[in-house]
This record gives sequence, structure tokens and C-alpha cells, in this order.
Amino acid sequence: MFSKGRNRSRAIRFEGLESRALLNAAMPHPAAAAEIGALAVKPRHSVKITVQGNITSLVPTPNGAQITFTGAGSSSLAGQVTLNGGYLESSSSGKRQSTDSYSNGLASLSTSSGSALNATFTGSGHTKTNGQFTAKLHGTSTGTAGLLAGQTMSFTATTSGNTKTGAFSITFALKV
Repeated sequence: MFSKGRNRSRAIRFEGLESRALLNAAMPHPAAAAEIGALAVKPRHSVKITVQGNITSLVPTPNGAQITFTGAGSSSLAGQVTLNGGYLESSSSGKRQSTDSYSNGLASLSTSSGSALNATFTGSGHTKTNGQFTAKLHGTSTGTAGLLAGQTMSFTATTSGNTKTGAFSITFALKV
């Protein structure tokens, strides 16, 4: 069965990962520590910000209107906030309401704690014949000052108001 000289006994050797310095909790191997750090995932938090505002101008365009706005509000985490911005709105009329589309949205938000961000957004909504409107917006923002500086975040927002008075309320869910 076996030829002479080939029947050698072999000792089974167990090798633990500790010998490779991969599971040493006190002093991880530098390569393993770098991989662990690269795989770490930051938890995402949603910050709710509510703003009451007013439309400050509405300029007709060939495809709708260029609208600017300003507002002030608060957040439990961010303190007092101010909001300024604008967007392009186009609408298609219906019997009881129009369907609205928001594009080229730009906004800046600053907080009483010194943080600030710039945002871009798009969205859609409806306006009733009595001027009442609702809309859903989504976009991205980049922190420009304070604790948010350099951070890129996403957000969703819901807004409602009245085109006849210009008053609106908007609530952001900012994913930090």
C-alpha cells in the first residue's frame, strides 16, 4: 500500500490567530487596526428642524415662477435657526388643484450655535384653488460652519402654506 519511506507520521499543528497578532485585544496588529477603522460605520441621526416663513418674492418666468423665501424656527439640537433661499416652480393646472414641481432649489440655514449649511433641493406638491399648498422636498446639504462644517448630509422636508398670504411652515428631517 505505502512504499517504504513514505509512511511518516505527521503531527497536527494548530495555529491560533493570536500568533499572527490579529486577535490580540491589548495590541492589535497595525494592519488589522487599519482595516477595523476603515469598516467602522458612523451612526446616522435625524435632526428635526421646523421653520415658519414667508415668500419674499415671486417673479414670473416663461415656465412658472422664481420664488424666494425667508424664515425662522427652531430645533431641539440646533437651537434657533434662520432659513433663506429660492427655487423655480412650474405648475400644471387641474380642476381643483395644480400639480407643482420644484427645481433648482437653493437654501442656506444658520443656527444660533454657529453652525451653517447650504442645501440644494427638488420636490413636488399640489396647490388648491384657495391657495393652500403642500409639498415634499428632498436634497443634499453641505455644512459650511460650526459642528456641521465639511459634512455632507441628505434631507427630506414637508411644507404647507398659502400662496395668497405667502406664509408657510416647513419641517426638515436632516440626516446627520
